[in-house]
Amino acid sequence: MTQPATLARPTQGNLPQPEGDSLFWRIIIGASLVCLLLGACYLDHVLEQILDIPGVALFPVLMIFAMASTKEVLELTISGGVRPIRWVVYTSCAIVICSSWFTPLWYRFARTLYERWHTSPSDWTLFALAAGLMLVFIAEMRRYTRPGGITVNVAASVFAMLYIGLLFSFLVQIRLTWGLRALLATLAAVKMGDTGAYLVGKSIGRSKLAPGISPKKTIEGAVGAVASSCLGAWLVLEVLIPGSGLSAAHHTPPWGWLAFGILTGVFGILGDLAESLIKRDVARKDSGRWIPGFGGLLDLVDSVLISSPVAYACWAFEIVA
Repeated sequence: MTQPATLARPTQGNLPQPEGDSLFWRIIIGASLVCLLLGACYLDHVLEQILDIPGVALFPVLMIFAMASTKEVLELTISGGVRPIRWVVYTSCAIVICSSWFTPLWYRFARTLYERWHTSPSDWTLFALAAGLMLVFIAEMRRYTRPGGITVNVAASVFAMLYIGLLFSFLVQIRLTWGLRALLATLAAVKMGDTGAYLVGKSIGRSKLAPGISPKKTIEGAVGAVASSCLGAWLVLEVLIPGSGLSAAHHTPPWGWLAFGILTGVFGILGDLAESLIKRDVARKDSGRWIPGFGGLLDLVDSVLISSPVAYACWAFEIVA
């Protein structure tokens, strides 16, 4: 079996940046991304009022992030000596994510088919996952020449389809089912948790959380992450959009936003560690170099991906409203 690639020796052009520069870029780029997201959300809200179609502005943005993240997942697997077929992985991820947006909208305008076929939009996401799996097998059959490596190639393709395609689909469903308020609460809770972990960990972090996977993460930082996630949930659900405005939802009791913040904060940490596990296995520090101070796009969305099904469950089981 091919051994994972080793870390390349830093050259003059990719030497690690000083901590001050990293913090500077985090602040600048983080603020810019927040402004862009809020602008996209506002445009999405306006277009929904005009066209009666949710997600018109946000879905293309999500697809850009999803395809860029897929590229980075492929690069990580290749660094580990695995060679999935690129176009198959891109296609399967796109099919799964698109099914989660197009199918609910299609059923809105084709109500008779919905009643006659006895299927729901979630059924089509399952069909998309099955279609992606079939596509992976067919493509690997066409490429097969000799024994060795096929099983891990199939596993890597299916992993990318689930990690990117399925988990991004939960964000789509949060937007379509519970509106912009729910999506903003999810993103705010998770990303404020990331910020809290970074600031608290750098300030007072001493006890290592998972030294074998991510040496810089600390227990103190994890506590800061959960507390910051609760703060983010409270700001959106109680202060900025308290059950009115964008989503016209009911009021969320204090225990609801607190539970939501704790759950998204904990699973945000898990999402960060999950990606760190993959990077550690293939001897990579970052998933990419797109964003100074953050790394790649996958480094930016890893916590959101793992948190998205948990956030979806919080809305589905009315922990928050």
